[in-house]
Amino acid sequence: MDNQLRKNVWESFYGPNMGYVFDMYEKYKNDPSSVDPSVKALFEELGPPPADEQAATAELVSGGISPKTIKTITSGSKLIKNIRAYGHLAADIYPLRTRPKPDTSFLEPDYYNLTKEDLMDIPATYIWEEAPPTVQTGWDAYEHLKAAYTQTIAYEFAHVDEEDERQWLRQQVEINGVGLKLTADEKKQLAERLMNVDGFEKFLHKTFVGQKRFSIEGLDML
Repeated sequence: MDNQLRKNVWESFYGPNMGYVFDMYEKYKNDPSSVDPSVKALFEELGPPPADEQAATAELVSGGISPKTIKTITSGSKLIKNIRAYGHLAADIYPLRTRPKPDTSFLEPDYYNLTKEDLMDIPATYIWEEAPPTVQTGWDAYEHLKAAYTQTIAYEFAHVDEEDERQWLRQQVEINGVGLKLTADEKKQLAERLMNVDGFEKFLHKTFVGQKRFSIEGLDML
C-alpha cells in the first residue's frame, strides 16, 4: 500500500477511535495474537499508526479537538477498559467480608489523572460507543459501568476470543442488566440451597477422589 493511501486510511480514525487504535497497537506489539484477527490484519497491512501520539494529536487538534480533550478521551478509554476487564476484583461478592480487598485504585479516574469535571466535559460516546441516551457524559459512563461491574455479581469474559460473543455479553451486563431482586426470604432460601450444594460437592470429593465432575463452579478435575 502506498504512503498516501496509508495516510488516508489512518486519517479516517479520529477522536476516541484513534485512542482505541493506539491502545490496540500497543497490545499488538506485545502479542499479535491478543487482538482480533481483523485488527491484526490491519496492522500487518498498514504498519503502525502515525509515528507517535504527539503527531496524531496534532492532526486531531487541526480538526478542532483540543489536546486536553484528546488526553481525557485516551485516559478515559483506558479507565473503561480496565473496569470491564478487572471490575470483578472490586465486586462485593463475599458477604461475610472475611477476605481482604485487593488494590483496585486503577478503577478510579484519579489513577489516570482524570477529574469528574474532565469526564463531564466529554460525551459518553467518546469512551463508550454503545452508551444509551440516558448516559450523556463521560462521567455518567464511568459511574454506570463501574456500578454494572463492581456490585454483587462479578463478570469476567475478557478471555472470550469471539468478538460477537464479547459484544453480546457486554450488552447483557452494561445495558440490559442481569441483576435479581430477591426478598429477604428468597435470599435465605438461596443461601440454604447453595450451602446444601457445597456440602454435597465436598461429600463427592471425599467419596470419589480423582474423578472428573461438574461442580457449581464449573468443571473440576479432582
